[in-house]
Amino acid sequence: MLIKKISVLLAVFLLLCGLSGCSVQLPGTDSLLRPPNPSSEEQSIQQAIFDKLGKQPLLCYPKRGEHRAAITMHDIDADGIDEAVVFFREVADSPNITLAVLSKANGRWSVAGTVIGEGNDVDRVDFCRINASQAGNQIVVGWNVGTGNKILSIYDFLSGVLSPINIDDSLTEKDRVSLSNYTEYSLVDIEGDGNAEICTVILNPAEIQAYCSILKLYTEETGTSFFQKSGGCELNSGVTRYAQICSGYISVGRSAVFLDGYLSSDVMITEIITLDKNTGNVYTPLNQPANGVYVSTERSSLILCRDINSDDIVEIPFSETLPGYEDTSSRVTSLTAWHVFDSTAGEISKEASVSTILNEPDGYMFILPNEWRGKVTVKYDQKTKIMYFHEVSANSDGKNVFGDELFRIAVFDSKNSTLLSSSGYMILSENRNFVYTAFITKKNPSLDITPSRLKLCFAEM
Repeated sequence: MLIKKISVLLAVFLLLCGLSGCSVQLPGTDSLLRPPNPSSEEQSIQQAIFDKLGKQPLLCYPKRGEHRAAITMHDIDADGIDEAVVFFREVADSPNITLAVLSKANGRWSVAGTVIGEGNDVDRVDFCRINASQAGNQIVVGWNVGTGNKILSIYDFLSGVLSPINIDDSLTEKDRVSLSNYTEYSLVDIEGDGNAEICTVILNPAEIQAYCSILKLYTEETGTSFFQKSGGCELNSGVTRYAQICSGYISVGRSAVFLDGYLSSDVMITEIITLDKNTGNVYTPLNQPANGVYVSTERSSLILCRDINSDDIVEIPFSETLPGYEDTSSRVTSLTAWHVFDSTAGEISKEASVSTILNEPDGYMFILPNEWRGKVTVKYDQKTKIMYFHEVSANSDGKNVFGDELFRIAVFDSKNSTLLSSSGYMILSENRNFVYTAFITKKNPSLDITPSRLKLCFAEM
């Protein structure tokens, strides 16, 4: 089986930083976060805001998400020209943050529209096509409102006009507020109709309650658009906090939201939120108490789910004990097996899509070919930064033991890379700081250990 080269960034650093993004927040530091050397385009944008306000704005930065700059360029109205989305305070001690959209015409930037935000800080900002019947994207903003609470706002930018899209006015104020609150959210076309929905997740450990809602855009004959709840379901109430929310597929064309959360400090689970094809209802296929269904994804390895092999299907990681370590409790390098959810069988796939050896300290992983499983095991020397790959043998009792060394992977300081040519090591990958190398110790035709295959199986994190 041909193994594709994987270019994946595992979220180890995010795990060490609390899994909610790595921005360090200090009180009153928005001004300190201003880029020290803004580009000429950014200077022009800031000047346009200054011309509008009559004073210099204090730029504010989203704390999480893909877009963390105070000035984000995006073609919102699909006219082929980027607009600028900017968050700022008019004065340093203002509790209000303004969202502004600027457009460029004849080489000059001007403020097209502004709205006062719902919170005192920006959690994240996203762009998505919620209404496929019109060109362009909507702006989705998550606002921090203090004491851990967050509020979601969605904005249209049509014909140069910035305006909010409200939650259904027919609902009570309490219900509207409830639907706009979130702990995490993800954008996903869960119905597969070309329109993105917003999946919000609320976690309230104090009330032992976790719930998800799907917000869908509806447009009346008058042209007025608003959001309504199109579905929702209960989530695992044993989760204490979430590590990640992401959208992807559980099978070809079937969208889902994947939610990694902690049951305790060292136990993690993954929940899947998707649409039941038979009933059309939103549900969690791994956890259906009413139907007596519970599929465990508990793991002590704090690794997040992701599309590990670039096939558009999201995998869930599980840690497995490597051969030779069955009778020891010592901490060793483990095998991470990545499984998909088999929506036909309603369970986690029995066969792993991909198996990896994760070397967190040295920043790389090695993709273990399926035919090597059970035949190859690993030792790691933290002092020398060498990972040794051995054949698996059996002792007189029939237990797995370490056999001959097959090859090793060593990490060198980039300054010493000139010594590699005389050492017999081949280079697998290199960056500004390190050179990742391999040395084949023993040829084993049945395992097909070749320089090209080792390079194919190696990936920096």
